[in-house]
Amino acid sequence: MSHPSSPPCMASGRTPGKRVVLPVAPRQNVCAGYTSANLAHPASEQGPALHPAEALTFLERAMAEGPVAAAVVAGPGEPFADFEPTLNTLAMIRDRHPELQLGVSSSGLGLAPHAEALAKLGVADVTLAIHAKTVDTARTVYRWVRPGKKTVPLHLAVETLLESQAEAIRALVAVGVAVKVDVLFIPGVNDNEIEELAKFAAGLGASAICLAPARPVDAPDGACCIDAAALDRARKAAAAHLPLVDPTQPCELIEPTGEAPMDESRPYVAVATGDGLEVNLHLGQAQTLLIYEMRGRDAGMVEARHAPPAGGADDRWEALSDLLSDCRAVLAVSAGANPVRILAEHGIRVIRASGDVREAATAALTLGDGPEPSCPKD
Repeated sequence: MSHPSSPPCMASGRTPGKRVVLPVAPRQNVCAGYTSANLAHPASEQGPALHPAEALTFLERAMAEGPVAAAVVAGPGEPFADFEPTLNTLAMIRDRHPELQLGVSSSGLGLAPHAEALAKLGVADVTLAIHAKTVDTARTVYRWVRPGKKTVPLHLAVETLLESQAEAIRALVAVGVAVKVDVLFIPGVNDNEIEELAKFAAGLGASAICLAPARPVDAPDGACCIDAAALDRARKAAAAHLPLVDPTQPCELIEPTGEAPMDESRPYVAVATGDGLEVNLHLGQAQTLLIYEMRGRDAGMVEARHAPPAGGADDRWEALSDLLSDCRAVLAVSAGANPVRILAEHGIRVIRASGDVREAATAALTLGDGPEPSCPKD
């Protein structure tokens, strides 16, 4: 999935203020062949997932610049394909900002077991992207669905998806979380079951529905021809069963950009490596960091820098931030929440990486942030 099919505004009403979008989901488990024609950029162009600590830093920077009404976990993958980053992000925000409204945007696959946890964290609203009511329609809408770690035949996978979406609505409503259903309107594909889908969602307890015009994900911008009259009829049919959210009047969103431009004052990346060949150390294990810069088409090593010694709690990571003040990122197998947060506060991103040092450094220097969830044709 998973840029939402419409902006992730709240199902229970639009509280004045900005919504901060936090893309912390690293994995996809649903890939649709369509995206919203209203979006400026499709899911495939979103940047990579933020670490929960980076997401918290991004949120707090936004809050420092002006009022924020809500934080919404959405993308770049599916928040419940790997639920830990999602729940960790929400828990960190709730601990630091107990009054802030929280939301999540999801396909619904894998969500139901976590509904109670979402409610305990004070999540007020969840947006579920549901684009089909029947298996036959779902087989046309989705390229692939992975209920587990392996791809299964599409006709079986979409059946699991539809069941999971219904279970998600039931589970969320049961614990008091409002549900907005986002539907992509796809003429000739799902247009004949929009009202049935709205009626079904209403019967499960959903609070609102949003219909957005769709275009194939591979279509160039502006290539989609929207049948405005048909879309209007579908919206009126859906509105007979659920309050309608208008996607043409979105709330104001703040979200990380996908690919950061090169900061000339930070031409380097640092790499945590034990042998100089592979990215193979946890950040806290690194006694020496190799510094790389771009040289032509590939990264080349500039020097080695001795990392601050272990111990010292947060002072260690403040010292590391000073040491790497000319670096845009540090590459490591993993890192704890505190160093990720502190380095992010100083404009240094921790990128989880592995494999060849030069290849990883080249990717970080040329692509900005490393790999991202993708949605290829299977």
